[in-house]
Amino acid sequence: MNIRIVDEYSKNDNLNILKEECAELITAASHLQRARGDGHKTLRTEGESMKDLMQAMADCKNAILSVLHSEEIRANELDELIKEADKKQLEVNASEKVVVL
Repeated sequence: MNIRIVDEYSKNDNLNILKEECAELITAASHLQRARGDGHKTLRTEGESMKDLMQAMADCKNAILSVLHSEEIRANELDELIKEADKKQLEVNASEKVVVL
């Protein structure tokens, strides 16, 4: 993320960019699944689809970092939210395990 570029946009512009990049990430993930045979067929190979997914992930990460900067959100605040979400998910996973006798 280049701060000089981010600062040229308004906060709402940065949010719009984030929304667009997230949508492209969803599309790339769907295309990779299709390339792997899940859903209707595609002409794209799995390798091509993986490259597209990686680019979309990079673009999305860049947009997230841009919004962090423009909205003055500290990265460690997100880290704490991630830790809390992971803890909850581990609890859900543990409660879903069934013991077969």
